[in-house]
Amino acid sequence: MTAPNPFRPNKPVSPGMFAGRRDEIKAIRAILAQTRVGNAGHFLIFGERGIGKSSLMVAAAALAADSADGLPFLVVDVTLTKSDTEAVIASRIASKIQQKVGLKRLKDAPTALQEAWDFVRRLEVAGVKLNPSEQIVGALDVADKLVGALEKTTELLKDDFAGVVIVIDEADTAGIALGSLIKRTIDSLGKGTDRVSFGVAGLPELPNLMKQGHESSLRGFRHFLIEPLEPQERREVVDLGLAEARVSYGLDVRLDENASSIIAALSDGYPHFIQQFAYSAFDADDDMVISAEDVYAGAVSDGGALPSLGNAIFHTQFYSEVRSPNAREVLGALAASEMADSGCWISKAELRTMVDLKETTLTGCLKSLSDKHIILKDPERLGYYRVPSWGFAWWIRKTIDGAKRK
Repeated sequence: MTAPNPFRPNKPVSPGMFAGRRDEIKAIRAILAQTRVGNAGHFLIFGERGIGKSSLMVAAAALAADSADGLPFLVVDVTLTKSDTEAVIASRIASKIQQKVGLKRLKDAPTALQEAWDFVRRLEVAGVKLNPSEQIVGALDVADKLVGALEKTTELLKDDFAGVVIVIDEADTAGIALGSLIKRTIDSLGKGTDRVSFGVAGLPELPNLMKQGHESSLRGFRHFLIEPLEPQERREVVDLGLAEARVSYGLDVRLDENASSIIAALSDGYPHFIQQFAYSAFDADDDMVISAEDVYAGAVSDGGALPSLGNAIFHTQFYSEVRSPNAREVLGALAASEMADSGCWISKAELRTMVDLKETTLTGCLKSLSDKHIILKDPERLGYYRVPSWGFAWWIRKTIDGAKRK
């Protein structure tokens, strides 16, 4: 189909991406409302890869930057690395705020703002670049200076911004240091006059990592565990895309019930997967009625949904994070099980009959794969595993079979 495709992956966040996430968005909106009146709240979003955490963070940032409820928040997004210390994280936050505010363009009190954030320059010179024994600032001093700068910034910019929202995606990369810094920062910010909100997102281990940084680091945070969409919510994502096609492009495209059910099943409830399968099915269709045949054709064709998802998501995991032949053997067995019975967990005892590995090797492979979030562990039963999605399973089997033929 040559018409504009309403399901284009990676386009600006669309309403369909938030089917099933309305409760989270409503709660984040309430947190921002409380922050607006000086009673700051914070939110933590965590879940498996590809489940929609980043899209939800984009929505949260958009809500904060919106002026519909009054002044917008100054929204800054911060990227962390594994080697970041508290001092480095504070420096990153400070630098981002300086960039976003644009000190040279401000008419009101630029000198005062520069003074508030001057500690960043000294941190970079003395606290970050030198050896730990030579650093002139400790963790407590970093937090105190960050708090002072944030408080002064919100006060000086109160005529332009409702407060500051600091958004940190993939926060698990430096979760321990972040937990320590956030705990000290939140505790020190002014009670009743605090208009600084933290929003952090990451993989499922993020809450525990932050707690390792400080046992009470999550106090004041609202937790959102993001899980796969329910079947009806998956269909809603597709329906909203078709509605967009009618409104924006005048295209009366229909989706038969079988096609809708297949997209819902193939996606395993991952919003990005739904979008990709629907996009490829739309491209494969030639009569304005998307059928089950269109879905399958779009999924497996060159450049279709499954190869595209493989290149975008699975390729790095398989080639960079699963280099051991033993781990690949285990992953291949789990993929075969997923393709045979999608969504069902397989026990370690069953796996033992499917691979030719020593017990200790099998145990080590399962631990490594689950620690990297390449496979899932059943949260309710010990020793049960599965591949996250049917699409990943298909790509694994195709990749392994292709390698065998070479």
